[in-house]
Amino acid sequence: MHPIQKTYQMKHLFFVFLLLSFLSSVVAQQYRAMYFVFLHDKANTPYSLAAPQDFLSQRAIDRRERLNIPIDSADIPINRAYVSQITATGATFYHASRWMNGLLVYASDNQLQDILALSFVDSAEMVRPAIAPASKPARTKPLKSANDTPVEDSQNVQIGADSLHYAGFRGQDVQIAVIDAGFPAVNTMPGFDSLRNRGGILGTYDFVNDTTNVYHEHYHGTMVLSTMAYNDPKEFVGTAPDADYWLFISEANGDLEEYLYESDLLAIAFEAADSVGADIITASLGYFYTEDNNPDFNYANMNGRFFRSSRAATMAAERGIILCIAAGNEGADPWYYIDTPADADSILCIGGVDPDGYHSYFSSYGPSSDGRIKPELCARATFATVAEPFYGSLTYSNGTSFATPISAGAIASLLSALPGANPAVVRHTLLETASQAENPDNALGYGILNVWHAYNKLKEEPLSVDEPTARNFEASFNDGYLNIENYSGPFSLYDITGKLILTDTYESPLYIPSLAHGLYLLQLPSATIKIIW
Repeated sequence: MHPIQKTYQMKHLFFVFLLLSFLSSVVAQQYRAMYFVFLHDKANTPYSLAAPQDFLSQRAIDRRERLNIPIDSADIPINRAYVSQITATGATFYHASRWMNGLLVYASDNQLQDILALSFVDSAEMVRPAIAPASKPARTKPLKSANDTPVEDSQNVQIGADSLHYAGFRGQDVQIAVIDAGFPAVNTMPGFDSLRNRGGILGTYDFVNDTTNVYHEHYHGTMVLSTMAYNDPKEFVGTAPDADYWLFISEANGDLEEYLYESDLLAIAFEAADSVGADIITASLGYFYTEDNNPDFNYANMNGRFFRSSRAATMAAERGIILCIAAGNEGADPWYYIDTPADADSILCIGGVDPDGYHSYFSSYGPSSDGRIKPELCARATFATVAEPFYGSLTYSNGTSFATPISAGAIASLLSALPGANPAVVRHTLLETASQAENPDNALGYGILNVWHAYNKLKEEPLSVDEPTARNFEASFNDGYLNIENYSGPFSLYDITGKLILTDTYESPLYIPSLAHGLYLLQLPSATIKIIW
């Protein structure tokens, strides 16, 4: 099936009903402000948890079932009747968020008051002021000319991806959602020939302009994709040349960029990636300021819980997706720290290093404002090999924007080598086998990832929570006590997202206070055991 046809079917899945019936031209709406409208509930929705195929792809459902992750009310789309009543005020519907139970609309002051008067509306937040077109130029040209064509794969070697490739693991059977600002020339550049010819672009969607065409706008996404999918053995091969890709645009261009709504579009793109069944999300986007100087963008709020994009990133991780999100390039600037959604919990925030493994001077620092180690991992960000569309050639470029997909592609190749591996266990093992795992810091986190080392560790251990465990270990929770039969020794307890809950030595039933009900992974030296509390 042609990618555009696939995308149209997935577009229907993302939003359940065709948004085009509610949308008018984006340009025509620029004179009204945009708001995120928070809904009170999902009452009387036609969708049911008993029929998830109505709003999730089969691949997404299979992922939940394999990992024992329940489909819950957050997954149900917003109530279409509520959308109809909101648009009856004269407001224009733009996009919906099922996880945040809200929607983006264009509305005048009077229309906003009518919306707030509706009984099912909790509140509304302005996410972009009314904008006159062409207030600043669009980003359409490279910042600098291409350098000499690089012919090397040292950025792959640096993280062990080359060893996986030599072993035949190149991302096959793994789906990556790439969320960025545009993908010009991906449909024409020779370096992407094999990707196109094998149907490796599964679908496309531009959330900014409401179109399936993503081969326009900013070239940044093309460069990002090339670090994974470029496949020219005579010049350069990315970290996951045989993976399949979803290409999404959530970043606006020109006069419409750097407002809060872009963060919301990124959250909605995370939801879409979950819906289609992606295994990995890579997003080289982040926000720490807005053009209208939104005061919420301050370091204290970089705690993984404040911004909707960060909460959505964590929700995607809780649904079994591995997320790689760029740390940011503000390490030498007054801001200094990571931004949103790199502050999210249970993701992999990716920082940057140079070819010698030293911290890239611009790579943003952690921790998150609530004290968690950030970034988690690092890869090449200084002199990264990328393809750019304007010269149709390879070049070197700098930024954690490239360290992030380099990492995501390498992890895709790792998943190819370990079909059925639990993403929480994979995430933990990547941290455990990184270059400074014993002494993490706020510059490199746990260090430079090494997917070959992770592979060698994982292939000796149970890969799935459903596998039989060695030596007949059995574990359970009883009245708040952890019981492990036939075992004494060290253990680590993780939640389903891979977040470490406790490390200790087990000798007798151990009381663990304040543990929420849910699925947990108990990691022993020779087994990983699923426990439900």
